[in-house]
Amino acid sequence: MGKKKNHRPPQPKGAKATHKKSSHTPGNLRKPPPQQQKKPKSNSTSTNSSNKQKSQEPLIPYTPSSRILLVGEGDFSFSVALLNTYLLPSGSGSSKRESADADADADEDVDVGYDEDYDEDYDEDAEYAYNVRPRPVSLTATSYDTEAALLEKYPQSASNLKSLQEKGATVLHGVDVTKFAKLPKSLRRRQGAFDVVGFMFPHVGGLSTDVGRQVKSNQELLLGFFKTAAELLASDGTAVVTLFDGAPYDQWDIKSLAKAAGFRTRRSFKFESESYPGYKHARTLGNVEGSGTAWKGEERKARTYVFELIEDKGYTGEKTGANAIEVKRIKKTTKRERRFQDESSDEEDSKK
Repeated sequence: MGKKKNHRPPQPKGAKATHKKSSHTPGNLRKPPPQQQKKPKSNSTSTNSSNKQKSQEPLIPYTPSSRILLVGEGDFSFSVALLNTYLLPSGSGSSKRESADADADADEDVDVGYDEDYDEDYDEDAEYAYNVRPRPVSLTATSYDTEAALLEKYPQSASNLKSLQEKGATVLHGVDVTKFAKLPKSLRRRQGAFDVVGFMFPHVGGLSTDVGRQVKSNQELLLGFFKTAAELLASDGTAVVTLFDGAPYDQWDIKSLAKAAGFRTRRSFKFESESYPGYKHARTLGNVEGSGTAWKGEERKARTYVFELIEDKGYTGEKTGANAIEVKRIKKTTKRERRFQDESSDEEDSKK
């Protein structure tokens, strides 16, 4: 007999070797179990299943190392859901999180706070400890309402605020995101310091029963948001906005508004509310009394848009201001338009 060679048995051409995890030494993984060396089966089914599963995984435009600012929060249930599921080291969503960047390796370029240029008195053990210990949460969540108004409109927000603060998030109230100069000093000091600025379901509320005026008011809200986000974001940061699909939201023309403020669209994808356990929509004007009258916004189709700053530093943006927003006045409302008007009113429409 010839000399026995120490390597795995030959695999039939086209077969893909599989390995079971072992509780023993890593060397045992090099040789597949005998039962897996039987007649190879086509792996097309498993490949298709894997691709299907991957395509169904939710896209989450936030990472634990990102410096995140959420604006226009309602009852803060989205902030809590994001924090618990994707940002904390023990978050249950860490295994299913995907970056919303088109580049799958984009996360490798995220600044995690370690200054590589500083090497004086370098301590390898200290660096290791820094990288393995839980890092502080860099999440700032804000509301347009004052704290008193918030608690009156959303009593359930009390527990959410407590949870955020106990877990290291920063919470601010009375923040008008459309006016950078009037932001709290703690935010203005962080100009250019955020990686992501997010706005979930922006809506001015039922300021008017006229569809045209509602559209214009919401466009002005979004344009102001984008201008402020451009000041707060790092050069490679992103602005993330989630809106409901269909009318009247498609009339807002969010991509043009973003472009007018110096952004371009990186990508958009379907928003999956179930990817944020515990998140519930909350009306801008407050809770709806009576279980039979409450409309569940999470049941309506929605889309998340991710915008990035235009790289050309010489870009000054398109004409902005009220004249840049063209809203066609609707002289007569049809039944269909009145239905859209009702859906976009603050009695039915929602944000977090």
